[in-house]
Parts: sequence; structure tokens; C-alpha cells
Amino acid sequence: MRTPILLSFAALFAVSSAHASEAGQINISGQINIGTEGVSKGISETDGNGQIVGALTASHKAFFVGVRAKNTTGSDGTDGQTQWFAGAKGDIAGFKASLQLLYKTNNNARPGTDDDFYEWQSDISRTFDKTTVKYTAVYSPDSSGSTEEAWWHDVSVAQKLTDKWTLSGCVGIRRLSPERDYTGYNLGATYAVTKQTGLDVRYYDTDKHEYGKRFGDRVVLTLTQKF
Repeated sequence: MRTPILLSFAALFAVSSAHASEAGQINISGQINIGTEGVSKGISETDGNGQIVGALTASHKAFFVGVRAKNTTGSDGTDGQTQWFAGAKGDIAGFKASLQLLYKTNNNARPGTDDDFYEWQSDISRTFDKTTVKYTAVYSPDSSGSTEEAWWHDVSVAQKLTDKWTLSGCVGIRRLSPERDYTGYNLGATYAVTKQTGLDVRYYDTDKHEYGKRFGDRVVLTLTQKF
């Protein structure tokens, strides 16, 4: 699986590097999130424990590449995940859109476990005055562990209340093979402490509590620092 993934990344990086060499500066940015729990695609990925996520991105015009790392807790012994990503973004007829390829490895999984996979992610959003509507689709032809084909679709709405406060919510649908489907949703508020620092409190839940603790409801507090 690794060869086509690495070739895809190499192609995307080559395109972005070629554009960068023509005119321009490569911008480096980073972000750190510290949360009381880690949640991905609507469910917990730290089993009630806190999570730290760090990301570093290099961008030039429409193109970007980067790496992200976070601690996780998995039934296969996983204690973290590293993500390499590359893609492009831009404005199309008043919409903001992006497409990226992510290569993910689950760290320290038990030997013999399917611990690496890739995902295609597309996002499109539009802002109407103080309201932003966003749609995200994530697809993996062969996800980690026993999961094969996997989809995640979500629609979110964010309403800017003041210069500091934003209210937002999201509904997402997960489709997996072998079948283990669920619907996840969240509702929360974000406070902009500064232009670079934000504090978010959010309630998460799914419609499949019978799947286990990870699918139950929870409230998560997250501090975000950009640099």
C-alpha cells in the first residue's frame, strides 16, 4: 500500500515545489491543540483521556504539505498517530474548496496489525454574512485494522455571534465495511482569546451507544494555539 501513497505525495510535492520556485515564498505555519479528550469522526480516540495534537504546514499559493501528530488509545495497542498530508485549496465561484491526501500511521500497534492507510479529504464552504456552512467528505479505500472501505460525510454550520464568540454544530454520517455505521453530532461554542488563541467547549454524541464507550456522549474542552 505504501508505494502508491508515497508516489502520490511526491507528485503533489513536486507540483507545489515547481510553483514555489517560480515566484514565491513558502509560508510555514503551525498549530497545537490541547483537549480534555480526543474526538475524531464523532467518536473518542483517547478513551476519556486528554489529547495533544501538533501540526506543521508549509504552503505556497494554492498548495500545501504538512505533518500532524497526536496521542491516541486503540484496541490494537496504538498509542498515537502520525499523519502526512498534501493538497490544494482555493476559491471557486464564491466557495472555499480544498482537496488533500492524508497518509496515516498508527504508532506502536501490535505486530501484524494493519496500521497504515490513506484518506482523500475534500472540503467546501461558503460564508453568508456571519454564517458559514461547510461540507466535508473523507474516503479511504482500505482503512486501518479490520476496516476496509470507509466514508465520512459531515455538514457543519458556524454562526459568528460577536468578534469573540462563535456558535457551531455538525452532523456526520460514518459508513464502514464491514458494516459498523453510525451518525455523530456535536454542538459547541468557541471563544477567540486572541487572533492566534482559541478556547472551544463542545458536546459530542452518536446514535450507537451500544457499540461501546467511545460512541457515548461527552463534553470536551480544547485550547488551540496557532503560530
